[in-house]
Amino acid sequence: MTTEAVPECPVFGECGGCQYQDISYTDQLRIKEDQVNHLLKGRIPSTAAVEPICASPEPYYYRNRLDLSMLRTKDQQIHIGFKPEGRFRTLEVDRCAIAQSSINQYL
Repeated sequence: MTTEAVPECPVFGECGGCQYQDISYTDQLRIKEDQVNHLLKGRIPSTAAVEPICASPEPYYYRNRLDLSMLRTKDQQIHIGFKPEGRFRTLEVDRCAIAQSSINQYL
């Protein structure tokens, strides 16, 4: 069972980036740790220790790199944003909730 949270990002679920913003940060960490343990099960010696996941001091505005898309329209305007999977159109955003402010100033 997971605890719901209000996403920090206004386009959560549209951009194709973050999957867990609607879940509490504590539950996000538990889910990610379970995923790592599942992927490693049977692939590493049983005597090997997997360190527990540690929380970031900044759950938002920490990322120093984004995978952005640029689109030039017929009238030569340039749109910068995210390209959700399966969509041609660039999703323009004013800010990204996980990107550092130095990146957000260009969105």
